[in-house]
Amino acid sequence: MNIHLPGQVERARRLRSLLDRLMQDGSVCVVHGGDPETPGTVLHETFNPRGIKTYRAVAEDIAQSLRRSGFRKVHVIADGLRLAAEIAAIGPEIVWVNSGGVQGFDAASHTPAMLELMGLPYVGHDPLNVSLLDNKHVFKHLMRSLGVPTSPFVTWDGVAPLDADRLRATLGEAGAYVAKPVSGRASNHVMVADCLDEVADAMRHIRDVTQSHVLAERYLPGAEYTIAVYGGVCVRNGRVTISDGPTIFSPVERLLDAGERVFTSMDVKPITQARLRLLASDDPVRGDLAGLARAVYEGLNLGTLVRLDVRADADGTCCVLEANPKPDLKAAGQGAINIVSLGLPEIGMSYDDLILSVFSDTLLQYATCRRKFAPGLSRFMEDSLT
Repeated sequence: MNIHLPGQVERARRLRSLLDRLMQDGSVCVVHGGDPETPGTVLHETFNPRGIKTYRAVAEDIAQSLRRSGFRKVHVIADGLRLAAEIAAIGPEIVWVNSGGVQGFDAASHTPAMLELMGLPYVGHDPLNVSLLDNKHVFKHLMRSLGVPTSPFVTWDGVAPLDADRLRATLGEAGAYVAKPVSGRASNHVMVADCLDEVADAMRHIRDVTQSHVLAERYLPGAEYTIAVYGGVCVRNGRVTISDGPTIFSPVERLLDAGERVFTSMDVKPITQARLRLLASDDPVRGDLAGLARAVYEGLNLGTLVRLDVRADADGTCCVLEANPKPDLKAAGQGAINIVSLGLPEIGMSYDDLILSVFSDTLLQYATCRRKFAPGLSRFMEDSLT
C-alpha cells in the first residue's frame, strides 16, 4: 500500500495550484499517429513493422477528458513531418503523446525525441524507455537482469540462418511455442506452434511480414493476466494526493475461449466485458501481479503508464511477457472497453480522474527534478515542489 507522507500534503496543494494555472492559461496538444499515405506526412513512404494505426479516436477521447477536467485550450494534431511546425504555431506548454510513430524502426521513439529537441515537456515515455518497452527481446533481457520471471526465448534477425540447435537448446524439444514480432501491437502476427519445425516456419513468416526481428518463446499454459501501473499522483474528484510509490491497479484475467491459446487481437475480435475478469480482492494472484508491476516500473525507472501482460506457467508462476508502453485509453461507451480502466472503481477513480492523474504525475516530475527541460512551464510554477 502506498504511503502518504506528511510533506506530500503541501506538495499536493502546490501541484493542484500549478494544475489550475495551466488549465486556465496554458495550452495542451494531444498527438496521434500519422498515416504515411497522407500527403505531407513523410518525405518518402517506407514501412512500419508494427503496422499503421493512428489512434486518433483515443487521442480525441483524451482531449475531451482534459477539457471536461477544466483545460481551456486543448488541440489534437497528427504525427508526421509537419508536427514540429504545427506545434510551434500552436505554442503549447505541454504535449500528450498518443502516437506509436509513423514509420521506420523504433517509430514509437520518434515523437518524444522530436519534442525533446524542441524543448517541450510531454506526457509519455522518454525515447530510450519507449524503445526498450517496444522491443520485446530487449525488454525480456531486462526482465532477466531484474530477476523478473519471463518465458525462455530466442530472437532472430532474419539475416543469419535460423539456428535450429539454438532453438532446441533454449526452448526445449517438447511442448508448445509462441512466435511473435519483437515490435507489434494488438497481438497481430502472434502464432502458436506445437513443434520446433512449426515455430521455425512461423518465425520465417513473421520476418517476411514485418521485415524486422522475430522472437520465439516457450508457450506458457496457464491463465493470462494484465495489470496497470503509473506514478504516485492520484486525482479523485479534483483532489490531488501524492504517494511514495507507484499506483498499481486493474488486475485482470483475460479469458480465453475454447481453443483460443493466446488472447486474440482486438483487430480480429473486439475486447468486451465478457472476455475480461477483474480479480477478486482475495485472489492471491493479485499480490503476484502487483509485485511484478512494481518491480518493472521501479526497476526500469519508468515515467508514466504501462500495462503489463502476464502469463502463468504450468506451476502457476506469473511470468511477464511484455509491458505495453501505450495501453489503450479509449473512453467507455457504445460497447467500447479498455482493460486499464476496468479496475478504476476499486481505487475510487473515473476515466477522467485517470487521465488527469497521469497528466498531473508528469507535471510533478517536471516541477521537481526536470525543471530545466520545461522552460515553457516556468511561468506557471511557483517554487520547486521538491
